[in-house]
Amino acid sequence: MIAVYLVLLLISPQDWMSPFLGLPVDYILYPIWMAALLATGRSKHLLRMTPQDSLLGLFVLWLYISAIANFGSGIETQHLYMYAKWFVLYKMVAASLPSLDRLRRAGVTFVTLALVLAAESIQHFHSASQTGWAGQTLGWIDPAAAEAGIPGRTQWVSIFDGPGVFCVVFTIALPFLLQYISAPHGFLRRATATTLLVPMVLAIYYTGSRGGFLATLAVLALHFGVRSRISTFKLAAVGGALSTIFLAAPAYMTTVYDANRSAQHRVDMWVEGLEMLRYNPVFGVGRGHFSDYTGTLIAHNSAIELFAELGLPGFLLWSAVIFISFKTLLQFVQDDPTAEDRAYAYGLGIALAGYLVSAMFVTLEYETLYFLLGMTAAVGIQSETPVTFSRRDAAAVVALAVTFIGALRLFVAVYY
Repeated sequence: MIAVYLVLLLISPQDWMSPFLGLPVDYILYPIWMAALLATGRSKHLLRMTPQDSLLGLFVLWLYISAIANFGSGIETQHLYMYAKWFVLYKMVAASLPSLDRLRRAGVTFVTLALVLAAESIQHFHSASQTGWAGQTLGWIDPAAAEAGIPGRTQWVSIFDGPGVFCVVFTIALPFLLQYISAPHGFLRRATATTLLVPMVLAIYYTGSRGGFLATLAVLALHFGVRSRISTFKLAAVGGALSTIFLAAPAYMTTVYDANRSAQHRVDMWVEGLEMLRYNPVFGVGRGHFSDYTGTLIAHNSAIELFAELGLPGFLLWSAVIFISFKTLLQFVQDDPTAEDRAYAYGLGIALAGYLVSAMFVTLEYETLYFLLGMTAAVGIQSETPVTFSRRDAAAVVALAVTFIGALRLFVAVYY
């Protein structure tokens, strides 16, 4: 069921292949998936509530409370449905991965499908007609990129119908692939993984996504930092290498002042988000109302959009879910698993971190995040030590959230 779900999520045949076009996949997939869990005896995990489950449930509940406080709207109704569905998705993913072997296979499935899309991206970029497999066109580009001979930026369909969100597919897959390029894996597997990095990196480059580029650097830094058991010298070496890559990258992928004012408009929306939090600190303006407030754009930053639309309590609950997800992976690693299982846990954690870095530059409140959170919950089920959420953890979440908002205020003040 995980494989079927990932095909529908990533390849999305219901959005472009004529035999499946318009198929209401949610109404078909979810009942079948639930029936499969019941038939295999794994449905007990659906009723079990871990601290991670409870925090995510409270976050979804707060979304409903915020909607009631803001009197609701058609857009909010859509979001209420989506988040309820994503909570069910999260629970079903965790219940569907009862062993570490199945967890690894889920990661391999994601990488395989990402490589299919990488091939599509490369072919799309070099296509004479400039159209992809689904008939989609290339995305807009900065004039500086056009002057350099770049025809456009690759994109896909469904929730990945923009260069920035399309790049996320590859930045999530990258850590799962990177774990196979070093020990404890054998030479053949390491050589294969290293070879497959080429189309993955090319696909990231062809999206032309600034956020994706920074997320890729973050993924690489985290991977090599973890693998090298971070020392001062190794950290400096990795930092120097990544800085060189950043400086050598095309200017249109690194500049914060572009001709189309893309970066500037994002910062404008971040200021608007801070205003929404200031005047609506408890309930926010309601999920889905950011663009109604600004009259133009959304935040292009998941964290900002969430605290603006759900207020500080909603943002704290979302932050707590992210926090305990990382704590779950860390606890699993501390339980001294095999080298291969430890590498997988690190890969999943880095994939989640890469997603969050990307989410700082484009709104990524999509089911992809809740799929990753479901995978971390599955790791928690395999952990020997139960994961808790203490008062100290709650204090850490508050401190991190306040620091983020404070740093954001400082950044926009310096930017302008």
